[in-house]
Amino acid sequence: MALRTLRPAPTTTAPTSSAKWRTDPYLAAGDPRGELQMTWHAAQAILELYEVDDYELAEEFIDELIRDMAEPTYPLEVRSLGKTLKRWRT
Repeated sequence: MALRTLRPAPTTTAPTSSAKWRTDPYLAAGDPRGELQMTWHAAQAILELYEVDDYELAEEFIDELIRDMAEPTYPLEVRSLGKTLKRWRT
């Protein structure tokens, strides 16, 4: 699953949806390859993790993030963040 289509965990709300609406046009304008936008979405997905109250669901969510962030098509910063999460997870 790509980070751009990652949905919040079922028990959460999207606390950053208004921020996304305000920032997406600016990200697109100054980010021709989409790297900044992908990195921003990855950071937002991690923030959503804090909203998950169920420990098992949070584990599934972070494991999915780690797998998603390992995609070779993602910017180096996103892949590096995924590696950091994986290291912290073990």
